[in-house]
This record gives sequence, C-alpha cells and structure tokens, in this order.
Amino acid sequence: MRQHGILLRYGVSSRFTGRWVPDSLDLTAGRMERGRDSAPYLSFGPTYRFEIKEDKPGRWFVDFGVHPMYVSRSDFGGKDFGGKVFFTSFLGVGAYLDRQWKTSFLLRYQHTSNAGISDANPGVDMLALSLSYRFGRDHRNLHHSPAGW
Repeated sequence: MRQHGILLRYGVSSRFTGRWVPDSLDLTAGRMERGRDSAPYLSFGPTYRFEIKEDKPGRWFVDFGVHPMYVSRSDFGGKDFGGKVFFTSFLGVGAYLDRQWKTSFLLRYQHTSNAGISDANPGVDMLALSLSYRFGRDHRNLHHSPAGW
C-alpha cells in the first residue's frame, strides 16, 4: 500500500510556551494506492511538535497527532477497508537542516484505521521519510517555543 499527498500546514503561534498546544493545523489531500487501484483522500487535524535540542542548526524535534481522514471509496485493490471515515495517528522524529528552520527531514510511523467503527477494520501501518521546505519569511525569531512554528 502507498500513500501520496500534498500537505498544507498553517502554523499556530501561542503565548503558552511549553503547553500542550498544537504546533500547526494540517490539511492533506492525496490518494492511497493498493496494487493498480487507488482512492483519493482528505485529512485535517492538529500536529504537535516538541523540540529535543536547543542548538540552532540541526535542531531535533518530535511530531505527533491524530487526524480524521475521509477516503472516497471503502474498498479498493480487492480489499474492504470498512468505510470511508478513518483516523490516522502518527509519531515522527526529525531535524531542521538549516539555520532558518526552513528545511527539515522527518522519519514518521503512521497507523490508519477506522477505529472499530465498522466490522472490517484491517488498518494500515506505514513508515515514511520526508524532506520538507517551509516557504515564507525566516521564522527563527518566532521559534522561542515549540508552539512558535
């Protein structure tokens, strides 16, 4: 099984330094593939980011979240996935690669299932490696806390 998508991330800034507030609100659109069959999907939800190190280049971070997901078909690739509503939970470890905190890589474990809403609930586990670049102004002055992305 493969998943392809485009992520749009809206950064959330907060005056509550170090609290359990989301780092960003993410909207992802893409498609899931199984064999030669595919189904478009849409996902939305908060992502939490916590920084591990405080040095500027190579700053390590942990991302996690749970996002609801709508998939256009409940069965594709000869498999019944038990409905069109799913939940994706994920945990990732990454690092910023530049001093402006614009370029980063992330290793992410992700589990997607319908959380038992339907009798058919095979679930899908994925491991992903991503490289991302943040467009826009240099945000190093905003990055005093994990919620300043």
